[in-house]
Amino acid sequence: MTTHNTSPDFDAKPLFPPVYLLLIAGAGFLVALYVWLTQSTSEIEFWGGIGVGVVCLLAWALMAPEQVRALLTGRGFQYGTVGIVVAVAIIVALIFIYVVIRQQNIQQNFSATSPLILTDQAKEVVATLSSDPTTPPMKIIGFFDSTQGGQRDRISALLDEFERASNGRISYEFINPDRQPLIAETYGARAGQFAVAPLKEDGTPDNENAELVASPSQQTIIDALLTASASGDFRAYFLRLDNAPDFNGSTATDGNILKTELEERYKWQTQVVSLLELQEILAGTDRAADGDVVVIAGGTTALPDEQLKVITDYVDAGGNLVLLAGVNLEGGQSLATADNISTYLGEKFGVRFTNEIVFDAQNSLQSVIDIVTSSFSAEQYITQPFDTQMAVIMSAPHPVEIAETAPSGVTVTTLSSTFESAYTKADLNFSGGAVSQDAILQQPTDRTGAIPVAASAENTQTGARVVLVGSESLIYNQFKQLDPLGVKNSEMALRTVFWAAGYNEFRTISSVTLVAPQTIPLFLLPEQINVINIVSTLVLPFGILGIGFLMWWLRREHEAAA
Repeated sequence: MTTHNTSPDFDAKPLFPPVYLLLIAGAGFLVALYVWLTQSTSEIEFWGGIGVGVVCLLAWALMAPEQVRALLTGRGFQYGTVGIVVAVAIIVALIFIYVVIRQQNIQQNFSATSPLILTDQAKEVVATLSSDPTTPPMKIIGFFDSTQGGQRDRISALLDEFERASNGRISYEFINPDRQPLIAETYGARAGQFAVAPLKEDGTPDNENAELVASPSQQTIIDALLTASASGDFRAYFLRLDNAPDFNGSTATDGNILKTELEERYKWQTQVVSLLELQEILAGTDRAADGDVVVIAGGTTALPDEQLKVITDYVDAGGNLVLLAGVNLEGGQSLATADNISTYLGEKFGVRFTNEIVFDAQNSLQSVIDIVTSSFSAEQYITQPFDTQMAVIMSAPHPVEIAETAPSGVTVTTLSSTFESAYTKADLNFSGGAVSQDAILQQPTDRTGAIPVAASAENTQTGARVVLVGSESLIYNQFKQLDPLGVKNSEMALRTVFWAAGYNEFRTISSVTLVAPQTIPLFLLPEQINVINIVSTLVLPFGILGIGFLMWWLRREHEAAA
């Protein structure tokens, strides 16, 4: 009689090799390690990886107890354990070194343009700004959410540079806008943006005077520091004239860029006024506390004596004047070259315009009437930063005549002169739209040489300052975009207004292009950062460890079979 054995077969092979559980456990632990290193806020994924690893290890031990016994008692364990311990020790040491370096803020920049290291010019500007007694302590506040940890860590290197250059007068902090939305709303900031705020006496940020920075770079942060820390009461009055640049206009030959920059970047008060309005302002009690200036650009006809007296009375009382000469298209005198204002400026300051026009066939932009000047005074604030690689373009400029002997108490400086190839013409009539080529060709009788086209004068007794520039084109909007190419019309116009009002002494800092144009910092994407983290912290060390484990396992199987 045949009997059947119905007892379970404990020797039957499992559905899959138990070693697969070891692989799954290793994958679980690797996932947990990856999450811990790259995404510190993802606790579910971290503990999930740990749980999978532990469960799979226990399951392997239950499914293959003989493998566990062999692992713990075999010769492979005795010798392989040493290798594993050494590998683990190396990994732990590397992690420890990484943590120490990060805590000590040890950095090395390997980029070609060093976007995260302040340039020497930027360090000088930050140091000067911080040492200015009128500058309050400043705080840079960065808004980064939990997904922007890599970007936050990278930009902190640049902010550390600001902190060191300012000797601690500039500090910074990071805020998560998701966790503290009210603070982000206070500054109108989104994730990835910055706010630069002066600090009050109690050390809290002055939100009302804070500046928002959309994209962080050396230039934008310094601009925001300047604007947020600006103080003082300075005002500019732009005279409204017919047939002249409009300081509220945005066309190429208007001047609203200069006006807007004074208002938004330096917090000046500006007004475009008529002579009657100017007279009322100057006669009133609401005058600037720290400095003001009247700017006259263009003007094709002379001012009547009674209207000119508004200007001269203001200057005689210590006021400041910037005069940019216009052209009388009919060949007569313009506002700046008229006898009445020329006589006043000559007697009081030793400078005046002549009713000529300067041409230069060799150094011009598009025609001989748009000349290029590249000779600047290195002793005067207005033109001090300019060198021979930079230029100012003047359209139909009038020469500036400088007296051999300046009036008592007056200091005169030639700011800019033409090249030696320049020459002058008088009594040209542009009323027909253009002059003939023969009329502007150089003749042997023409005055030639290096001709002054811009000058400054200061009366040290009254404090009055005047600046004469031969062309109204100095303030044209169209030249702002050429500043990176070395055309310094816009910068010279701004520095002219600053010097005339005394702002350069009140704010002892470079005021326009504080940092040379730089390439935009190239930040790695989060996905790229993750790949680098995986390769450096997982693939390389644990790959080596895994290869060692695999070699030990294969050798163990080979010895067991033998």
